[in-house]
Amino acid sequence: MIKRHETQPTELPVTSDALRRLQLALEAQIVAAGAAGVLLFNGRSGNVSLVAGDVTTALGYTPAAVGTGFMPISIIDLPLADPTKPLLRWDLVDGMTFTTGTVSSGIAATGSSSLRIRKNGAANGTISSAGVVSFTNAVYAPGDIFEIYPPSSTDATWDQVAITLETT
Repeated sequence: MIKRHETQPTELPVTSDALRRLQLALEAQIVAAGAAGVLLFNGRSGNVSLVAGDVTTALGYTPAAVGTGFMPISIIDLPLADPTKPLLRWDLVDGMTFTTGTVSSGIAATGSSSLRIRKNGAANGTISSAGVVSFTNAVYAPGDIFEIYPPSSTDATWDQVAITLETT
C-alpha cells in the first residue's frame, strides 16, 4: 500500500491530508492572532474572520507559539515526497528569527541528505540527515514565506524525521 507523505507537529494526530493542511494553517493563524483575538485567514475561498479562542476551542488545544520558543515538526513517509512540492509552508504574519535547530530520525539516511529551506521562494538553508540545521538568512519579516522542501534526490530510507526549530 502506498502511503502519502504528511508533515505534522509531533504532538498531533493526522486525520487526512486536507484536514491536516487546514489545521496547520489555522494553528499558525491562531498564534499570529495572539491577544488581538480577530484576524483574517486567506483560504482558497477568500478571507474569513477567525476568533482565536473559538478556533482553539474547536481544535481542543492551544497551539504552541509560532514566532517564539520551539517549533516541533515531524515528517513521515519522506521517501514518497515530491521534491518539487513543499513539505511545509508558512506565510508569516509576524516576523521571527531562527536561532538553532535539532534533527533526528527514526530511520537513518543511507547517505548524506538534506531538506531544503526556502524563504520567499529562494534557497535559504538546509536541514541535514546528519542533524545540522543551517540558515543563509535566519531573519524572517512579517509577510515572508517559510518553506521546507524534500531533498532534491530522494533518499530511499531517511524517514520519520523529527525537527525542532528554536525561534525568537
